[in-house]
Amino acid sequence: MREICLVEISTNGAYSAVYVELIGALSTALSQLGVQVHFELDRIRHDMPCLVFAWYRQFIDEQRPLQKLPSNCVIVNLAPLSGVEKAPWLERYIKCLKDTPVLDYSHNNVEILTRIGNTQNSLFKFGYLPLSAFQFPSKNLHYVFYGKVNEHRIPTLKYLREELKMPLRILHNCWGHERDLRIATAKATINIGKFDASVLEVYRIWHSLCLGTPVISERGGDEKLVQDWQQYVQFVESKNDWMKIEVDHTAPGRYAAQTSFLTETECLLAWLDQLKLCR
Repeated sequence: MREICLVEISTNGAYSAVYVELIGALSTALSQLGVQVHFELDRIRHDMPCLVFAWYRQFIDEQRPLQKLPSNCVIVNLAPLSGVEKAPWLERYIKCLKDTPVLDYSHNNVEILTRIGNTQNSLFKFGYLPLSAFQFPSKNLHYVFYGKVNEHRIPTLKYLREELKMPLRILHNCWGHERDLRIATAKATINIGKFDASVLEVYRIWHSLCLGTPVISERGGDEKLVQDWQQYVQFVESKNDWMKIEVDHTAPGRYAAQTSFLTETECLLAWLDQLKLCR
């Protein structure tokens, strides 16, 4: 039986659980495709291909000794690679991506990888997968934002709450079933990029749509990514756009009917075959 190991690089920070859903989704899809899936925390296995999540965490903590990735590894990158001025550690991280296969979700990121000489990269398009076995209660009238409340997000959140009087619940450091209940019962999820002009944060959009909740989002700086998602997400470009919001309650259903996480995982396996990693 084919085997693959999913590896997460740990952190002591508040966002240690951020990749749980994606790791669980990949494990589910890979298992359905006949792959035996293993999981390790901080341990790189040498006897099978490894998909490594959150490799960038090693670069945030400068005191942390850097592991060297063996040739059987693929980095799963969800970090925007265009915000070096906002995150100085990013420059060192990008340099390490040159000689390692990278699975990414952003067209802009893939262009950056190609420019630095990385010839082994692939674009992963998130598709629908049921993320919870629960039958959640009916939706309420509240909107929800979840994620770190940083200097870029604060003005928009304040504007929505104080000027537009939007009934907006902000979830900070809220994880697992509690977070999913809040998302699944919300009228819509508000998606705001972590950095100004950052790439579209698809991970949050995917999570919300898979829980049956519409998404209203800033456009972000990756126009091709916006085009990929525009039939499922309501995008805003200015303050005036926020005032004209009409939630599209049919979007999650269309997303579930027209996309497939399993199909995207089949494409991932085909790409791994081309890389000829050890098995």
